[in-house]
Amino acid sequence: MSKAFSLKVEVVEVKGKCPVYQKGDYFFIRNGYLLTLGNRESLCMHSFSCLLPYYVALARGIEPRELGLAGAGDHGAYVQCLDPCAYTGGGTVVFKIIPESQSSGTSRTGERAYPRWPLVGVGGLIFGDSKIDDSEILLIRRGVPPSKGMWSLPGGAVETGERLSSALEREVWEECGIRVRVGDVIAVFDAIYRDRCGRSKYHYVLIDFLAEYLGGQPRAASDVTELAWVSLEEALKLDLAEGTRKLLLFLKERKLSGDQPHVFYGKIEEMI
Repeated sequence: MSKAFSLKVEVVEVKGKCPVYQKGDYFFIRNGYLLTLGNRESLCMHSFSCLLPYYVALARGIEPRELGLAGAGDHGAYVQCLDPCAYTGGGTVVFKIIPESQSSGTSRTGERAYPRWPLVGVGGLIFGDSKIDDSEILLIRRGVPPSKGMWSLPGGAVETGERLSSALEREVWEECGIRVRVGDVIAVFDAIYRDRCGRSKYHYVLIDFLAEYLGGQPRAASDVTELAWVSLEEALKLDLAEGTRKLLLFLKERKLSGDQPHVFYGKIEEMI
């Protein structure tokens, strides 16, 4: 099967009384055929009647407006469950189907929730050079879950076919606007974030590397809201993501500098 875009299906409106969905629910259709739960534990079979005629075309990149499913300027497709709720006492649900190719980053972030298997992420412990302060490290404030609003090391998810070092170089450039040279592995984490029902909402295997700052003007971009060069002592006063705090405490105890790698293994298990 040729490449197909993933689709995010969101509940945007519920008319009447639907026993299954509520506004804000979502799930995914990946690879053109694979149904994946999002924030739902179950799906309604009746709702598939409005989705089945269109999901293949949307996954193949056909514009929703070409199918009569969207107005001008809207890249999401709107469909509605066929239940005539005014007569049955049930509920009619309006869905918005968002092709990954037309999303503005929301789909990519959303698809990381409730994964079928753990995702691989990389982070960089980046020391400043003589133009800044070689005792300072670069931290970023996250703008998306699971550590939204908290400070952590720059980095992100590894893409298919991408080497770990290349992924880190790309993520640091996208998030911070700087170039780095990736060095040794410094830490490995099992990072599991569970929802109130005990399900694994986010599950990452995180690999952190030492990285050398090569150049570029630091600036917050992508899913980063703020960045700062700080000393280890200053960093530990910030609202840090759990894994970042554990690693920095380890570094403080070992008095690690930029050219003395040690590998730290940690576990992150949180309820969110």
